[in-house]
Amino acid sequence: MAQAHPHGEIESMGHISVLQPLNLKLSLTMGQAFRWQSRDDGCYSGVLEGKVVHIRETAGGVDYRIGGPDGEEVASTHWDGSLYSYLRLDTDDINGIYADLSRRQDALMPALERYRGMRVLRQDPWECLVSYLCSAPASVERISQDMETLAGEYGVRVTLDGDARCTFPEPNVLTGANETSLRRLGLGFKAPRIIAAAQRIARHEGELEQLRAVPYQDAKKRLMDYPGIGPKVADCICLMALDKLEAFPVDRHIRRAVIDIVGSKMTDAAMLRWAQQHLGPYAGYASQYLFHHQRQKDDDMPAGGVSQGLSRAHSVESVAVASKSRYRNRDWPCPKCGAGVDQVCRYPSNYHYAKGHSERGPRG
Repeated sequence: MAQAHPHGEIESMGHISVLQPLNLKLSLTMGQAFRWQSRDDGCYSGVLEGKVVHIRETAGGVDYRIGGPDGEEVASTHWDGSLYSYLRLDTDDINGIYADLSRRQDALMPALERYRGMRVLRQDPWECLVSYLCSAPASVERISQDMETLAGEYGVRVTLDGDARCTFPEPNVLTGANETSLRRLGLGFKAPRIIAAAQRIARHEGELEQLRAVPYQDAKKRLMDYPGIGPKVADCICLMALDKLEAFPVDRHIRRAVIDIVGSKMTDAAMLRWAQQHLGPYAGYASQYLFHHQRQKDDDMPAGGVSQGLSRAHSVESVAVASKSRYRNRDWPCPKCGAGVDQVCRYPSNYHYAKGHSERGPRG
């Protein structure tokens, strides 16, 4: 919290103590949130609760500063609590979570040890919903761009030390947005979905926050009533914004990771059932560690990886390399085996995918 300066000034730097493992960098940048930006001073810049926040991990905790429309503001006990909540320091005994998951599944140990301190974030439900509406099909970079574009067009400017950011617009701001205008911002087919979501939430004020108090399956079902939200996106929102730590979002990385563990293929629905049976109440934490671990393994392959199952932009050089192999994909990840740019399809044919695959890519 803010401290009085010896000369009567107010020290604007805030600090929260962290007694459990925390890897702030991984928690903010591993692919669950999309508006955190790395700064040259070692801080990460984000926008929370209508303020620009600079946050940095230090020995024993986290230092932070905040800024509003008029620049830097004084830290407070309110902001201490807000950051505790955002990082889930107020509820998640991460050492206990590690112990529980380790007992349930030995195969998780490499990821739990390698990425120790990576935490699931408690995001704003509305912003989280829109970010995952923007997630298919798009790279992490494109999702971030879409979110920044919406904020820049409809949000409020907030600053801190020359770092000018914009707040994410509330639903009532976007209810009257023009679909054509959103499409011109580059949001394409996502534009009507965003407007429809904003209009629904404006009609049912507080609906998303109320889903935190209902059982996981009920919350997921209600989220899937929104246009453009399927099982995976609903699970992402449940896990990352609605306190449903049993949610298990299944993307291409999770498919590969689970297949490696169980030794056979299964449907996405079967993977969710397997996770809730074998990983228990912290299946969501397991999903994030498995996802990031598998993503890093995929990044070691020539063309790199993806986030939340969405293909990353590729280079001309990687496509040229891919075309040299009869069975390598190009722009689209294989929906069956997950093979991406410059990765060998597990079911090769004279097309990019095997017979029976969804053939969305161009012929080589």
